[in-house]
Amino acid sequence: TIKVAAQTDAHDLALDLTAQEGADGIVASMSKMPELAPVTLTFHMAGPTNAAALDFKAGLGKIASVISGRLDLLASTADVTAKFDAPAMSLNDSIGWQSVALDTDLKGAYTGPSGTGTLTVKGLAAGATQIGSLDANFEGMETGDQNDQLHLRALASGVRIPGSSPTLLAEAPLQLDATYAPNRSNQPATLVLSHPLIQLNAQADTKPGVKGKATLVLPDLAPLAAAGGQKLGGHADLATDFALPVTDGDTTTAAPYTHPRSHETGRKIACRIFLE
Repeated sequence: TIKVAAQTDAHDLALDLTAQEGADGIVASMSKMPELAPVTLTFHMAGPTNAAALDFKAGLGKIASVISGRLDLLASTADVTAKFDAPAMSLNDSIGWQSVALDTDLKGAYTGPSGTGTLTVKGLAAGATQIGSLDANFEGMETGDQNDQLHLRALASGVRIPGSSPTLLAEAPLQLDATYAPNRSNQPATLVLSHPLIQLNAQADTKPGVKGKATLVLPDLAPLAAAGGQKLGGHADLATDFALPVTDGDTTTAAPYTHPRSHETGRKIACRIFLE
């Protein structure tokens, strides 16, 4: 059952929504995952449009999530906390986890909030892909060492992948470090993915168009080649400069990009592979 009630005027609003369904409901039957039932949902938002109180609760079986706080719908800012908790579950024969927990406290613009968030996942499995543990930490504006950027760090341990070498990445953690500065004129972003077998670095400006550079280092090709049934030694270094279209609707032509250490314009890819 779904119930909706709404009332608005020039300066205030009131919106209420409730939904419930049992084990034979749409979610459980269409997903073929009875663990996601019963379903309960309540959404309440009321008050002036520049300071509307928000209260959202949702439940899917034993999974629970809560979002509460205030929204300024005119300025597109928020002051909210969000929590998500899922105990040990097996949704089907191939998808399950031991625990999932999300806890955030954010304040400010939708696109660049301040505050912090944490995500902890244990024993995640999706078919042959498995993650023993995943720990992610988010720092918003005015929170971390660089107070004008968003910062995400994640560490995945015990990663198993499909194929003939499922433990290829399991011997060491896979680390992710990403930043984004939405208030700078060029809105720069960085991405670093590191593992003893893979080292990816990328930096890009996202305004007015996306342009940047990326490097990929594979220190040891032997285990990667063995995963594909090949015998190969040595290492590989790859580097690229890239630029995406600037004008709307241009889906085929990349915007010219000049590397700061080069007089050449356009897209460039450099590759060095050393074999043994």
